[in-house]
Amino acid sequence: MKQKYLFMSGLLSVVSISLALAETPATKRVAIHHAGSNQSTYYNLGSEFYIEHGESDTYANGGKHTITVHNGNTVKTFPAGSVDLIKVQNAAAPTVTLSAQSGWKVLYGAQETCGINGWSNLIDGNIGSRVSTPIYPGYNNSPELGNYYWVIDLGEECEIASVSADFLGGGAGASGYDCMPQTLNIYGTTVAPGTLPDDVINTLSESTGDPLAEKNRKAVEAMNENDAKTAWSKIATASYSAQAAGLPALKAVTDAPATVRYVKVEVVPFSRGTGDRCFVHEIYVEKYVSRYTSVITDKSAWNVVYGAQNTCGESSWNNLIDGNNGTRVATPIYPGYNNNPGLGNYFWVIDLGSERSIISVSADFRGVQDPYDCTPSCIKVYATNDTPEALTDEDRSLLQASASDPLDEDHKAAYNRMKALAEKLDWREIGIASYSEQKAGLLPLKVETEEPVSARYIKVEVVPFEGKTGDRCFLYDIDVEQVDDDPDTVASKFDQTK
Repeated sequence: MKQKYLFMSGLLSVVSISLALAETPATKRVAIHHAGSNQSTYYNLGSEFYIEHGESDTYANGGKHTITVHNGNTVKTFPAGSVDLIKVQNAAAPTVTLSAQSGWKVLYGAQETCGINGWSNLIDGNIGSRVSTPIYPGYNNSPELGNYYWVIDLGEECEIASVSADFLGGGAGASGYDCMPQTLNIYGTTVAPGTLPDDVINTLSESTGDPLAEKNRKAVEAMNENDAKTAWSKIATASYSAQAAGLPALKAVTDAPATVRYVKVEVVPFSRGTGDRCFVHEIYVEKYVSRYTSVITDKSAWNVVYGAQNTCGESSWNNLIDGNNGTRVATPIYPGYNNNPGLGNYFWVIDLGSERSIISVSADFRGVQDPYDCTPSCIKVYATNDTPEALTDEDRSLLQASASDPLDEDHKAAYNRMKALAEKLDWREIGIASYSEQKAGLLPLKVETEEPVSARYIKVEVVPFEGKTGDRCFLYDIDVEQVDDDPDTVASKFDQTK
């Protein structure tokens, strides 16, 4: 059952929703945007949730009153003045894995034991480099020095979705000295941890074959004492079920995005397991890259700069961007058309009217309708901020005009001149999306970027299935989804139909 949200002006109101199981509640979430910041808190929705607030206008602009979100057994309270906006969304926020680790620094951590350079190997983006360190509680029957860990400064505050640690080797079949850890615990904070004396840092960062030597033990104890003063919050955990060779990286996923700048990556050994060292090759952090996204519905400023020719008496290129999925462009799959030796894959270049923060591009194809029709193998999407050089009026007329034979010499020459113009631009490929087979009734192809791409111009290239029948393709509309950095730009602040 669905209920619209109910508002009672001037009275405490309760907003309640029951979601049918078929709606996959885990794919929906509520986003709480915090006042005066660029941060949000997200909660996945269970089968039922409700929100209490003070006035009807506080749901869209929640700065006036305390707001309480109930989701199953979870209750979250947001004080008056702490919330700008609450929004129900259909899918999780886009994320990106920070593999370049630009600006990161390991502040302190477990000591290197095998002469393999140092802590920086954990965050250098090179899976071939590593840190080798003892599992302290099991090393030479050591008295308790605690589980080993590293503290990393990410360089800026961000909303963390997950933290992964890549352990290669260890476990069964590896050296008798090697082991896989049991558990990865992740802690976070926005407050800078205390600093350690240089001699402690130098001792910890030097490679040593005996971390239990007196000097080394004292350095670890000093680090643990300093670290205990930091107000860490545990944000995620993940475990291996057994020690074995070749296990995938451990990925600890947060229950809700955690805003942190500093992360502590703690590795817990199997209790008194064999092995006294563990190789850690890389640490990755996945973060949320936007608060809200929306498909651009106002395309009035868009323009198709140039592109593949219409072949079936359809209207102009504008059909691709008119927001009407009843209009279309019909164009040949050039490499297969009349055994054409190759004009290349067809494409269009679209001016979005201004620079956008792009998160996805979709192309709507309606499948095979008769032997002349086909769906493509894939689309490739490119972006640039370079301004395309304009076609001549003559070439534009040739390419826009509907033609039963795009391989007419005049049309071929115009198309090749257009390709030459496009090749002058500095295109960045932002993604590929594919169909697995040709058939009718396929959903639109959607290319999702790994992170938001700032660009004004996009190129949508369509690649045919090699050797398949069909010489034309119907494309109805091209859509772009963008990041909305300002909640006020979201087309619908509050969807009352979910």
